[in-house]
Amino acid sequence: MQAQKIVDDKTLYKQAIDGARSRTALENAIQKVAVQAQVAFPALAPYFQQGLTTKEALATYTGIYSKIYGVPENSIEISKMYPVFKGKELMSPEEWQKYLYTLPEFKNTKLYQQRSFNDAQVLMRSFNL
Repeated sequence: MQAQKIVDDKTLYKQAIDGARSRTALENAIQKVAVQAQVAFPALAPYFQQGLTTKEALATYTGIYSKIYGVPENSIEISKMYPVFKGKELMSPEEWQKYLYTLPEFKNTKLYQQRSFNDAQVLMRSFNL
């Protein structure tokens, strides 16, 4: 496997200026970034090849996160999704959901509190309390 090339600020600035001056240069820079993304995140490669963004490719997963943690999907940082795509293949949505339930911050969610309350009610009813 090739060593990944790190893009420094100078290179990034040059690519941005070249892209602003020439449509072809911009398309070439975008293509290079797309190839680097496919190498860095092989689980997302098929989505990048379709022209999807990371956010679009992970929409199902951000939806699950949003539902469990009660935050708007558009406010979820992609870095929180890293466990989904860190390997050669994406986690399944079911695996992602189970993973989210194991995080310590899950206990601070309304969903957890509601489930705990419901469980307590069931126990009280079963003991006729």
